[in-house]
Amino acid sequence: MIGKILAENPDLRSNAKEISKIAMELSKEVGAMPLSEQQKKLEEIAPDFESTVKVRKKKGTYAKKCRG
Repeated sequence: MIGKILAENPDLRSNAKEISKIAMELSKEVGAMPLSEQQKKLEEIAPDFESTVKVRKKKGTYAKKCRG
């Protein structure tokens, strides 16, 4: 996640440490939320995200990335 942020916004590289800290805090916060609340927030922030994931799953790229 951090790599993608910094790749898309090279001007933020000087703040990488701070961005990493914020990302970890947000990750913990989201992980502590019930799944239904996570889905609701995601729909508010990015309503078309679910369709993007479905397309990637069909192509097989999303599932491979998630397995690590």
